[in-house]
Amino acid sequence: MPKSILIYDIEQNRVARSISGHGKAINDLQACPTNPSRIASASEDYTVRLWDLNVKYEKQPCVAILAGQGHKQPLLALAFHPNGRWLLSSGVDTAIALWAIPSQAEIDAAYAKDQEPLLVTYPAFITEEVHFNFVDSLDWYGDLILSRAARGSNDKSVKNEILLWQIDGFDLDAPAPEKPAVPYPGLYTRSAFHHAPQSRGFHRLLTFKTDHTSRFYHRFGFLHRAETDTRPILVMGTEESKYLFWDLQRCEEGEEPGEYPKPARAVKSMRGKKKKFRGGASGLNRLGGLRRESSVASSEGTGPPNTSSPSLNTTPAGPTSASVSNAAVTPGGRRFMVDDPFTPLTPHLELLADTTLSSKEHFATNQLSWSADGKWLVGTGDRGMVTVFYREKVA
Repeated sequence: MPKSILIYDIEQNRVARSISGHGKAINDLQACPTNPSRIASASEDYTVRLWDLNVKYEKQPCVAILAGQGHKQPLLALAFHPNGRWLLSSGVDTAIALWAIPSQAEIDAAYAKDQEPLLVTYPAFITEEVHFNFVDSLDWYGDLILSRAARGSNDKSVKNEILLWQIDGFDLDAPAPEKPAVPYPGLYTRSAFHHAPQSRGFHRLLTFKTDHTSRFYHRFGFLHRAETDTRPILVMGTEESKYLFWDLQRCEEGEEPGEYPKPARAVKSMRGKKKKFRGGASGLNRLGGLRRESSVASSEGTGPPNTSSPSLNTTPAGPTSASVSNAAVTPGGRRFMVDDPFTPLTPHLELLADTTLSSKEHFATNQLSWSADGKWLVGTGDRGMVTVFYREKVA
């Protein structure tokens, strides 16, 4: 695995620049959505590094290192928040960390002093309670978080699931917490955000059922363009040539799989043909107001450290008053989450990539990516297979 980052000049088809600094392999790269010259890298050396490709930092392009009291094992995945102020990281230690990105003024002050990277020691939030295995895929849905973990093929105690969850007290527009989330013996979750004393600092909202996705580094794809009327779509490829789709707008509207007719779908993918599935315009605010209400309602105080063992994956005996009170409600009165957030939601749509381009055996999809306009979805997988979907927009 490479330790350096290569910057390509696409027009001239050449490597324009190579930057290095990590001590071990780099497992993920993410570009900042608000600053095209800034990228983040996740490495097996347990660190996240921020790089700035602006000529101003040509001598030392690494402008910040996020490490110290964060991850204790190799990192696997990153996700910038669309506002560019927050960064999620996850890794082999089963932890998911939320880092506050230093301001430009802070970066420039450190760079002017000795041209060394600014060191960010503490994440604003870090937990090992969401997943029990390597966390290799994550993304943002507004100020909610989507994440999944790998599961060994022989490990029957852990389910194949994608989780949607929320950090209590987190406000994406508020300044970063002044006091860090310091370590405490036996503490599995550390949060610098104010939350109710009985809370662990986060809670689960939805669970998505993803059978046959046990492999390591098996990533989902998420389409969410808040500035457009594109419906938010979550997709996961399986080890059996299937693609699973969830329309999160339908979840927000209180519908569950099976309560509406399924969209028309292609039965078989032929050579040179595109698969098609249909989407539509959204009429709701995609949780903007209700997420903020939930964050404000939970900002009641930090409370004492909760030192009990990880339990987010433990199914409760039944819906409790606490779980109902955590349910986000739209202005129209519909609950965003189902009665039991531990009950896995089956896909709204399943597509089988039954193609003449592969052997009779199934192939697994490792990575999925949406185009910027949400019309195209590309999946890559075993034996060099590439699957391309075209998404029609209907009124």
